[in-house]
Amino acid sequence: MPKVTKLQLDAYLKEWTQEALAGKAIQKGIGAGLLVVIQPKTGKADYYSRKPFKKLGSVNKITLANAYKKVEQLKPKIVIRKKRSTAPTLKEYFPLYVEERRKDLKEGSSYPENLLSLFNHTMMPLHNLKLDELTVATVKEKLEQVKQTQGNKHNAVKALNKMLNDAVINGDVARNELQGINPFKAPKKIGYKNVSYAELKSKFFEPLENVSLVNRVFYLLVALQGFRFNECRLLRWEWIDFEKKLIIIPANAILANKTQTEYKKPMAEQTIKLLKNWHQKQQELLPTEDPAYVFATMDSRFIGGAISESTFREPIKALTSREQDIHGFRKCIKTYLIDNNFSAYDSEMMLSHDIRNSLEKTYDKGERIESVRKCAQSWADYLERAQLPENYLALIK
Repeated sequence: MPKVTKLQLDAYLKEWTQEALAGKAIQKGIGAGLLVVIQPKTGKADYYSRKPFKKLGSVNKITLANAYKKVEQLKPKIVIRKKRSTAPTLKEYFPLYVEERRKDLKEGSSYPENLLSLFNHTMMPLHNLKLDELTVATVKEKLEQVKQTQGNKHNAVKALNKMLNDAVINGDVARNELQGINPFKAPKKIGYKNVSYAELKSKFFEPLENVSLVNRVFYLLVALQGFRFNECRLLRWEWIDFEKKLIIIPANAILANKTQTEYKKPMAEQTIKLLKNWHQKQQELLPTEDPAYVFATMDSRFIGGAISESTFREPIKALTSREQDIHGFRKCIKTYLIDNNFSAYDSEMMLSHDIRNSLEKTYDKGERIESVRKCAQSWADYLERAQLPENYLALIK
């Protein structure tokens, strides 16, 4: 029954009161859960609520409007609760996803480690979100707060999209809320010029003279040995043989040398001093006694893992004229060795390039360690003599 007006109620009360005075108990509904109850003989009229059945007050003392309000207040509040998500959190799911991906990849692939690096750094604000909470708006808002490169954010969302697609297929989440959308554009790659080896001090080392200790160690090690970026970043202490003065990169290394075969890098004396000094300092700085990586992170949340790529790349972008990048050291080394009459063969071997054809590999079992070591030592002597500012020289004293 719909609500009645005051005029309608007055008309009803005259009729109902007469019936009550004649001895009949009256209980009439007047809409919205409100009742009028009139006592027989006395004709006393009161408002009651239907559910729960409760007296609200006399019809003569409470207005009709207030009576309706009181009924509303007595009605049980219906709370529509959002169904609690049963989806796992990103922190629970992503590492398991990476391990599943690892099974499908070629041994030695760096892809799983790259994913974990994004997870441990760029995706940090998303860790406690459930998979069905990873919407475009939420992911964009959270990642905008992270001090990471546009490229890392783009790659993080790209990885999340792939993970969510797998999660949908596996029935771990109903749908991919990101829907293949990436709110972060992939940055345009900036082409780097490569300076001559005679300009390294002014174009690279001096602009980066006051960066953190770990960055200086990294840049100098790359320069001394001609490492590729991830060869150096993911270098392990167990691969370094100080007694034989060799760095031995296994074929199945995560950083995956391009040939997928073990190779040995003879160390210059400056490299040995640098690594020994850094190992001692690292043990002072890190809470873990024996970190696996030469460049192990000092972030207490990720002890044991390697430092992120952006840690080493960002200072170069921010502080230099961008005329020299990490890979450019390899070109400088090759040019220097040619200019100083070292054989092309040995210079390529120093850079871990095996230029032998299949027949030569079959019959030439020599590793030419010592001749390659002479290349490394000559280059290191030149750097120390002519291209390193004081903060870098101090690392090899």
